[in-house]
Amino acid sequence: MTTLAMRNVLIYFRDKLGVFFSLLSVLLIIALFVLFLGNAFTADYGGNIEEVSEVINNWIFAGILGVTTVTTTLGAFVVMVNDKVHHLYKDFYSTPVQRYRIVAGYALGAFVVGTIMSMIIFVVLISYNAVMGNYVMSALNMLITTGVLLLSVLLNAFMIFFFTMFIKTNQAFGAISTILGTLIGFMMGIYVPMGDLPDAIQTLIRFFPQSHTTMLFRQLFIEGIAEEAFLHIPTEYLQAFQEATGVIYVINGYELTRMDSVLFLAGAAIVFFLLSVWRMSRRYV
Repeated sequence: MTTLAMRNVLIYFRDKLGVFFSLLSVLLIIALFVLFLGNAFTADYGGNIEEVSEVINNWIFAGILGVTTVTTTLGAFVVMVNDKVHHLYKDFYSTPVQRYRIVAGYALGAFVVGTIMSMIIFVVLISYNAVMGNYVMSALNMLITTGVLLLSVLLNAFMIFFFTMFIKTNQAFGAISTILGTLIGFMMGIYVPMGDLPDAIQTLIRFFPQSHTTMLFRQLFIEGIAEEAFLHIPTEYLQAFQEATGVIYVINGYELTRMDSVLFLAGAAIVFFLLSVWRMSRRYV
């Protein structure tokens, strides 16, 4: 299991140009959000709350980090697709290795890649705030954010592995990666605030597992600064702002706690691991 995972990690990082452009694409997104989308959101809320730019920037950074945990983990599965294209996977299945170990090996490799790449972006975001003199989350929240990041990457590894088993060509994987890269921002509520979407879409987002990652990141990124920004505004406005921007989820009048979201992420990870083992135990396609 660990041997397969290490092999996949080494193959992925061997393509240094691909790794560079993977990071560069995220950095460009950060720049675009800070320069354009952040200003648009600031214009919407600037007349109502103080220090709005710091709240919005951290809200955006949380969304970018959430999307990064998905896209970087997805990129690691190109190794698995190449193995299928070149029929290298047959060597693994001709051995007496248990199927769950093969699932875990591919997922572990993607987990390592996704964690490394996501942590780099996390450090970049925190460093940007520090250099610009903006609000920087506490050391405790950094630690909690790292824990959420690890859990999110683990879920992504198992979920993407399951769906990648149905992909047979590099062209199909590339097309799906492009589509997912576009849709994931909407499904995690970062391109458009949830409050601006139809109720049906908002409900779908609340039950989309990865969106809970972004929600937790938002809470951790803006904790402290949000209370200060809304200090002279009625508390119900803060509640409405948090619901509209996906900082908190309310389902049938019940506000989800952080532990609810963590359990939801962990449960989804277990479900997709079991689905992957079940699928592979029948036949590999």
